[in-house]
Amino acid sequence: MGEQAEFAVGTTIVADATVVVAVHGEVDPVTAPELEQALAAAAQGARDLIVDLSGTTFFDSSGIHALMRVGSRATAEGIRLSLVCGPSCVCRVLEIAGVDALYEVHSTIGGATRAAESAQRSPECGPRASVLLASLRRRLAGESA
Repeated sequence: MGEQAEFAVGTTIVADATVVVAVHGEVDPVTAPELEQALAAAAQGARDLIVDLSGTTFFDSSGIHALMRVGSRATAEGIRLSLVCGPSCVCRVLEIAGVDALYEVHSTIGGATRAAESAQRSPECGPRASVLLASLRRRLAGESA
């Protein structure tokens, strides 16, 4: 069996009120509480919270629950939560759980930060409206393909 990837969470402020939380390694029942604490702390004072899962090698239901709990609180506080999806196995877990329908999912950190900047320039578009608009755009893009 392979060696378990070391779990780490790093927080970076990339722009005014935009915070990126980069997750590395495996998110499982042992590490999910640490992820949830890091996300909750990073959300304090943020307008946009970007969770970068591109360094994640494993992501199970405990990670989904941590995202959902923090995402729920963030949305209630007017904070946009978005995700950067890394490995296809992590993206697939988010799709199966329906997380991609609740929060914007980006393929790169650049795409996520550009979306956050754009949303901050459009104050009439709150977090829930942004998620709805992103969902509609994805559906329309799928229909035109």
